[in-house]
Amino acid sequence: MKFYVVIDDEQQGPYTIDELANFGITPETEVWTEGMDDWGTAADVPQLDRLFEQRNDEPQAEDAINDTVFYVFLDEEQQGPFSIEELSDMGITPETEVWAEGMDDWTDAANVPQLKDILVDYGGEEKYYEEFDESEAYSSSVEKNTFGNSSNKKLLFTTACILALLLILFLTNPSKQKHVEVVTQNIAKYFNGMVDNYTGAMGLGDAVGNMTKASINGISQGEISEHFSTSNFVVCSIGHIRDRNVSFGILGMVFCFDGWLDDIISGNIDRNESANIANDNNEISLPEDTVSAIDPVDAAAEALDAEALEAEAATIVEGYPSIYDQSTYHFTGTIAGSPVVMDIQNNEGQLTGSYFYQKNGPRNRLQLNGDMDFEGNITISEYNPSNGINSGYMEGYLNEAGDFSGTFTNSRGNSYSFHLHL
Repeated sequence: MKFYVVIDDEQQGPYTIDELANFGITPETEVWTEGMDDWGTAADVPQLDRLFEQRNDEPQAEDAINDTVFYVFLDEEQQGPFSIEELSDMGITPETEVWAEGMDDWTDAANVPQLKDILVDYGGEEKYYEEFDESEAYSSSVEKNTFGNSSNKKLLFTTACILALLLILFLTNPSKQKHVEVVTQNIAKYFNGMVDNYTGAMGLGDAVGNMTKASINGISQGEISEHFSTSNFVVCSIGHIRDRNVSFGILGMVFCFDGWLDDIISGNIDRNESANIANDNNEISLPEDTVSAIDPVDAAAEALDAEALEAEAATIVEGYPSIYDQSTYHFTGTIAGSPVVMDIQNNEGQLTGSYFYQKNGPRNRLQLNGDMDFEGNITISEYNPSNGINSGYMEGYLNEAGDFSGTFTNSRGNSYSFHLHL
């Protein structure tokens, strides 16, 4: 059933009874609905009596609301309980957190309809008023809780990621031995490059260069370790030789700082006395009372002295046994008991050639490629000439009598002895 009403001398409607409740009609308000002979007052329509009954109950409800007491958070401290009148004198703001019996949780005062008339704005002068929307208040509460949970999850995830990263860095922080290993390789690489430059400039040949490199490469990790220390920062580490930072380690890897060897060789490191360098004659010399920044490095540096290289080359040539100076070798003997014939060409320690098993004949030769040092130690790899695949290698020693013996290892890892002679 719908009614037409006269409000402010104007006919409005039709409205349902529930809709009329929002207009605040009085018993004297003129109304009409289908079935009525003429307009009448709302008091004459029994169907509208409940609107006036609800209005008569409102003062009682208002009295109950006014009797409600609230707890509040002020100055980060819970206070109360206070009546609404007491809260009015305290000047609470819309953001003041409040709670009263019957409420699920603490909430802002702005979300409590009973308090809307006593709230003050930030300036503390004007009354705060906002039409309360219950659905919006509920939505706001849900959003706040959701945001709080989301923020906590993000914080926990970020913290977990940081801890995981720190754990990985801790577990992969390189040890002192790893630093020493990389620094030793760095030293050998540095001086091998210098040897190539010197021997090439003086025309001493690859053999002398290789022998000098062998001496430099003989610097052991143990010798370096004696002068080496590390500073461990849990997630990374720095290597030192005396007071010089030489390497940095992180995530299982070690990197050498640029220029640290150049500084040592050029005398830029304080060694109690500066190193004396005579660039004119390519000599590198150190005072006898100088404390070396790293003794093995200094030893290698002295090995690069031009005059020392010439003297060493002359000594090596004079003492070079004639058998190691041969350009060709023709060996016969056995490998794993099977007779073989081997021909090798020697080019300043670089070996090439071939050999065959007598039972297979010379048409089935295997190619050889390797090297020999000045002491007669030989390492040779063999290759199948048809496909170039490595099928094994030999390690042995050639003595001054012309006997070449050692161990042959095939591609499957099986090892056999061999005995050859010139």
